[in-house]
Amino acid sequence: MMANMQNSRSISKLVYGAADTWNGFKFNEKPNGCIDYIFVSNDKRITVSKFATITDSYDMKYPSDHFPVLATINIDK
Repeated sequence: MMANMQNSRSISKLVYGAADTWNGFKFNEKPNGCIDYIFVSNDKRITVSKFATITDSYDMKYPSDHFPVLATINIDK
């Protein structure tokens, strides 16, 4: 897959949040492992300006055992 695609986190101009995306619903432990990705084509017209791992919680609980990942992807003509 990596021969034809790029990890958007690796090529983003700005990166927010840690690389770890899996929390196992364990609020009091450090998240362990990156298992969620956004891949983009190797096409030079595609760039990533922002990437974020969102770690928001409510009442010391996560809504999922995975953190959402978000990328702002630009495609030049």
